[in-house]
Amino acid sequence: MRTLSLLLTLGLLLAISIRCVGAEISFSGITCTDDVAHMLIGRKMPNDRVKLTEARYKGVRLRYLGGDGLETEGDPWFLASWVICDREYLLLQRRGVVRDVIAAPTTFSGRGYQLLDCVVDGVHLASTVVRFAGNSPVQHSGAIASAWRIDDGLLRFVPLEGADIRCKPTANFRWSGP
Repeated sequence: MRTLSLLLTLGLLLAISIRCVGAEISFSGITCTDDVAHMLIGRKMPNDRVKLTEARYKGVRLRYLGGDGLETEGDPWFLASWVICDREYLLLQRRGVVRDVIAAPTTFSGRGYQLLDCVVDGVHLASTVVRFAGNSPVQHSGAIASAWRIDDGLLRFVPLEGADIRCKPTANFRWSGP
């Protein structure tokens, strides 16, 4: 009986250690030929100095553009912007774990993302809305072609859909780059 108890305990410890070791850390193992967005989901992001992280993964031309900490009903989450292999990626993180990722449709142009306040088909959205600024950041209210709202409950990017999408920069309007 004692042997069975010992074997069960060792089996449980082995299962826990395999799960912990199996979780990928930050940008390790990513190459420019990979599906970067897919590979980042579920990874634990480092709490290191940005310059150290960028230097550690210089093989994928890693560059941090900034981020915004946001909170929903007392549960904080973080929106981070990274350039990986010359393409911008937005990462939604909660408690340091990447929950969802979207990639910019084009090569990074020197401007990061924007947080927007939007009206879709005449209805004001209460959700956080984000878009890649590209070469045409929204500086005043106007129509836009593509943006994503952040589903706070699921912590996922959801494409905005509608015949008439009009947005303006939020009070904490930002874009990264020169």
